[in-house]
Amino acid sequence: MQHTYPGLDLPPPPPEASIEDSPASCMPSLCLPCPRLQLSTSAHPPSDFILFHPLFRRYVKHASLVERCYPLERTEDSAPSSNELSYLVYYVQSKPAKLTKVGAYLSKRIAKDVQRRRRPDVCVGLRIYDALLDACARDLNFFAKDVLSSLDSVLAADDLELAKRATHTFALFCRSHSGSTLGIDKHL
Repeated sequence: MQHTYPGLDLPPPPPEASIEDSPASCMPSLCLPCPRLQLSTSAHPPSDFILFHPLFRRYVKHASLVERCYPLERTEDSAPSSNELSYLVYYVQSKPAKLTKVGAYLSKRIAKDVQRRRRPDVCVGLRIYDALLDACARDLNFFAKDVLSSLDSVLAADDLELAKRATHTFALFCRSHSGSTLGIDKHL
């Protein structure tokens, strides 16, 4: 069944594609498989189409930047990946409004890690917050609520080592927060 859309005149896809049907410009001697030759037999688009299609790409950029900061091998003393952390800091410094998305995603990630008792991941998340608090102290109001909710979830875990780590993050938060929004925002 062919779908037609008004105002969009695209040629229909070929029924079957083979190497003989491909244009000569698309056939170098050593090339990667051509995406034109990989036709899906199902009626649904592939899953990566849905994840990376611009209409569905709501949280991909900041979420992927935060996820890349987590090291592959996590131990108790693991720290965020320095290159990826510096790129995340550069990203939020150049676009301070993105701190709300980064803070919300990191807060959800830390809450999930606390719930699943992933100590090294919680420590890495708190160190990411430390770097953001150091670099973006003037834009703290964009993500202050997320920092405090993360600290609340870490302290609710009843883990002494995580509480010790959270006090360091809270000290950085207090050092850079002026207290002006604490009376205005009821969620803080």
